[in-house]
Amino acid sequence: MTKPTKPEMEATASETPAKTKTIGAAVTELVMDATLSYDQIVSMIHAQFQGCSTSARSVASVAARLRKDGVNVPKRRGGKVATE
Repeated sequence: MTKPTKPEMEATASETPAKTKTIGAAVTELVMDATLSYDQIVSMIHAQFQGCSTSARSVASVAARLRKDGVNVPKRRGGKVATE
């Protein structure tokens, strides 16, 4: 004899909420696209995560950590502009 199931306990794939992506995961994904600058990545992160304080420096830190861990992250050129 099988145990009856309650309809509210049966979840389908469409009813299961998608796992929320973290800022770090989003930055890690975006930093792999060599066509995006750090400033563009920051803009995209701010659009996706309202109220976050992600900066170009934090994106660069994620990229540096990935490189240290052996991931082949594309390098970006055009660092800070020298001010006189």
